[in-house]
Amino acid sequence: MDVQWLRDIARTSGPFATVYLDASHNTPDAPHLIELSWRSSRAELAGAGADEATLAALDTAVARTVEAVDHPSGAVGQVLVAAGGSVLLDRWLPAPPAQAHAHWADAPHLLPALAQLPERLVTVLAVVDATGADLYTGRRAEHLDTYRYPLHQVRGGGLAHLKMRHRVEENERASAADVARAIDDAVADTGADLLVLAGETQSRSRVRRALGAEADRIAEEVDAGGRAPGTAEDELDREAARLVDDRIHALRRDEVRRYREAGGRAVDGVAPVAEALRAAQVDTLYLDPERVSDRKLWLGPEPEQLATDRDQLTALGIDALGPVEAADALVRAAAGTGATVVPVDGEPLADGTGAILRGG
Repeated sequence: MDVQWLRDIARTSGPFATVYLDASHNTPDAPHLIELSWRSSRAELAGAGADEATLAALDTAVARTVEAVDHPSGAVGQVLVAAGGSVLLDRWLPAPPAQAHAHWADAPHLLPALAQLPERLVTVLAVVDATGADLYTGRRAEHLDTYRYPLHQVRGGGLAHLKMRHRVEENERASAADVARAIDDAVADTGADLLVLAGETQSRSRVRRALGAEADRIAEEVDAGGRAPGTAEDELDREAARLVDDRIHALRRDEVRRYREAGGRAVDGVAPVAEALRAAQVDTLYLDPERVSDRKLWLGPEPEQLATDRDQLTALGIDALGPVEAADALVRAAAGTGATVVPVDGEPLADGTGAILRGG
């Protein structure tokens, strides 16, 4: 998982308030329950030393949740991170926490959120028919009209019929080639990880055959959707979500396999991984949320400044902060040094912690 979206937080001075809430609005008393939960978390943070400016910033954020401003439907969780009187992170989570909780520490408490959040998966959706395609990326929707007359064969026989059939087939191939070029461009422009190809069956097949190698490699076809408004849109959404979920799980399996095959570039255990992060030598950090060590680490002002004891940092002339939970320090260091983070489950890692070191 790319955690560069946490880089600014990693380089922000704490201490940090991290709050996990059940933000679901699926019962009549949901707003009241959210307020009660936040009231308890607020008291916990205040008792731990949180400043009033930071608590007030969180008050404002939670008030928006209570009022259901830009709120997703169904059962959801929410993670909030604040420091110095500002909310630094406000994200919905796919599921509520088992229990609302709050942390006040020199590093944000982010591993529970990372364990729930999916990897950033760039997806291109192409809904095609004989007259063109609708292309959807994270940035825009593009509607292509590749209509060429004629596009439908007519009944009859003889030379005129054969000429008409030939023209229709040529137009269909030309339309598919135009659509395929547009899809190839969209895949290249976005760096897509997945291409969902939907719409009319024959048009899909023609476009698939005309795709470039990279788009074809990441393409998955679905028997749903169409260009007409309302054409099996719910089914298409479900199928696309399933493909995204399948691709994310495949990527995680690939990452675990990469760790197992890394040989001498793989290390595990809190101390060796912390040392590698301090040297900015970690390419990928692996953490098992259920088994990660409850050991503490000491921090410096910069994300890569972490150690298993205070004297290590003092010897380097660094004013030590903390101690904080090992997972929090490791995630902060990974975000600050450009490493990726992979939550894993059941891997035999010492302290539930491992890393692949950078090559060279």
